Amino acid sequence: MAISVSFSISWEQGIKSTLPQEIIGHKVEHLNDHCTILTSSYGEAVSTFYKLSDGFALISSKFNCQKDIVVTKTISPEDLLIIGYDLSSANIRYELINNEVILSKQSFLNKTFIFSNLIQLNIFHKANNVCNLLWLLIDKQWLGERLNYISPKYTNEVKNFFGWRKRIKTRDLDLNEISIVRKIFNYPFDETPEAITYFDMKAAANELLAFHIKKALTIAGDPTDNKIERPEVVRLNEIKAYVRKNLLTSNPITITELSKKFAISESTLKRFFKRYSNTSFTEFYNTERLKKAYEIICNNKSEKLQDIAQQLGYKNASYFSKAFKKSFNFYPSEIKSKQI
Repeated sequence: MAISVSFSISWEQGIKSTLPQEIIGHKVEHLNDHCTILTSSYGEAVSTFYKLSDGFALISSKFNCQKDIVVTKTISPEDLLIIGYDLSSANIRYELINNEVILSKQSFLNKTFIFSNLIQLNIFHKANNVCNLLWLLIDKQWLGERLNYISPKYTNEVKNFFGWRKRIKTRDLDLNEISIVRKIFNYPFDETPEAITYFDMKAAANELLAFHIKKALTIAGDPTDNKIERPEVVRLNEIKAYVRKNLLTSNPITITELSKKFAISESTLKRFFKRYSNTSFTEFYNTERLKKAYEIICNNKSEKLQDIAQQLGYKNASYFSKAFKKSFNFYPSEIKSKQI
């Protein structure tokens, strides 16, 4: 039977944990005002907390347990928006519960998810899997004041994107977001002066928040953001779904191939990508390939890079590694060599 650990979240104090009897008495080490390490027979957990301003905070947490464990974020009266980033080593199941009703039950690997602190979150951690979670804690009033700088006609769309009214919003992580989150997880806290660390953490958190706001504004300002989906957008989404489903092929997918398969001219397809996705097909395809590579490496660190590269249509592992490094700021071999 899995052991259960409960905790609450606050932008003022970070994580407050309620430890079960099995763990009480084991070593708890406070490295400084920000970092806490808990070591027990069940494994190790490291939590780093930074209050960045009144209403805005950051928490990074890593834990690796030798036994199954259920970690529960309890309901809090403090109405925060929580943005979570999951860069764990394997798929970890989550449940979001409101008034005993399960709102969502899924894995959030390589995803960002936004939900209210007023609902319960259960994390089902399997033995010997590394769980890497980053949290941005945002007071609604604090965020609302910053949204005053946005044109009023977009404010409601941005709030809706943040799950202001809805209880949960999820989306795939952008490569730049993965890179920023990974930098935070690998930050040399014990080697960096505290003043510098604070500004580095604040800059990283602001950049992550900016991604969400830009994403919301792109959606709000997009002519496709209405009740009626345009036929060309529906077609483009079908093409994207096909590409994502067929990433694992030794031959790269080309726009010529897609043009023939979906009976649409290459020039029109290129225009659709640029207009409705704000990117080129090549950029979209390469991004999806690298995200898939990241997922494969995290889930199977014994698989050879050469084999992964070939599966995704790269001619050689060297070119693949350079492309991976350019997008994530670290080589795929760095993931394979250590549990990050």
